[in-house]
Amino acid sequence: MFFDFGDLSRRERHKLMTSTIVPRPIAWVSTVNAGGTINIGPFSFFNIVCEEPPLVSIGVGSGERFEGDLKDTGVNIRRTGEFVQGVVYSSTARAERLCRMVRKVHEPVVGTAPDGRPYAANDPELLDWVHIAE
Repeated sequence: MFFDFGDLSRRERHKLMTSTIVPRPIAWVSTVNAGGTINIGPFSFFNIVCEEPPLVSIGVGSGERFEGDLKDTGVNIRRTGEFVQGVVYSSTARAERLCRMVRKVHEPVVGTAPDGRPYAANDPELLDWVHIAE
């Protein structure tokens, strides 16, 4: 079957591609917004680019709901230039449950470092190190 993408709307192209290019594993992409809150979103448009230098790509769409619509993940990446991408080999519901569980475990972990700086286990910068070390 031949599809002329020039004749299809953006939404029709999106639906066609996501329903025919399968299976697509889901990457969970975490970013931090301007207020310091962690944002985690599922993306199926991602891949490895190369191993040297180690690069991954992620397709963060815009305008899927309406023209000019920007996803929080894309806004955060543009602002900071950083994101953490992970792949979960399980159901979305289980991944979401595990994310909630990790946040709940981290929530009460707060204190003061020996140099007097306060810390919290849910601090986005600290979480980057935790996830890199895992």
